[in-house]
Amino acid sequence: MRIAAETTSTLTVIRLEEGADISCAAELRQSLAEALADAREVKVELSGSGEIDLAIVQLLWAAGREARAAGGSLTVETAG
Repeated sequence: MRIAAETTSTLTVIRLEEGADISCAAELRQSLAEALADAREVKVELSGSGEIDLAIVQLLWAAGREARAAGGSLTVETAG
């Protein structure tokens, strides 16, 4: 998995490129934590990621809860 991130003053966009599974969950968790610390809004783009497994879905769900609890937001975009 490759993670690309772009941050502005209010938004961080994280792009997952290639498949994402439990073997890269720690790296994604770190990227999400940094994004939530840097911006109120985080968008995760999955369009280039291919398949993701349940560990990644759970991680995104937990990050969304953390964002909302801090007054921010996390959105997930898929191909479509």
